[in-house]
Order: sequence, then C-alpha cells, then structure tokens
Amino acid sequence: LREIAASPRDLAWWSLVGLVVVCAPVFEEIVYRGLLQPGAALVLGRPWMAILGTSAMFAMMHAGGVSWHALPVLFV
Repeated sequence: LREIAASPRDLAWWSLVGLVVVCAPVFEEIVYRGLLQPGAALVLGRPWMAILGTSAMFAMMHAGGVSWHALPVLFV
C-alpha cells in the first residue's frame, strides 16, 4: 500500500485502483451471491440457511485483513 500511495498517478496506478475498487467487489458478488448462494440453496433446500452460510463465509474470508469489529458489517 505504501508503494501504491507513493507512486505517481499514472495509468498503471489508476488501473490498479480500478481493479481493487470495482473489479474485486464485483467478482466477489458473482462468486458468493451468484454461484455459492444459489448452489447452497439447492443443496440445503433452505434459502435462508444458504444466505446465512454464504454471508458467514464472506465475513470469515475477510477476517485476516480487517479488524474484528468490521466482521458483522461484512456479514450483513
């Protein structure tokens, strides 16, 4: 992060920012809400269990990179 913040604002910098800010969240939504959640709903037969399970997975996947009090927000 320090290198990114210290580097000049050229095309490579803006491309990286775009990937991190736009592409990564869109990819996460496709994977968790578009693939895992419907698949879990089919297997479990209970949509709410699939929603809660994929939400818990999503929060736990971010547990190492955020502080503990951000996890409930990520869960929701």
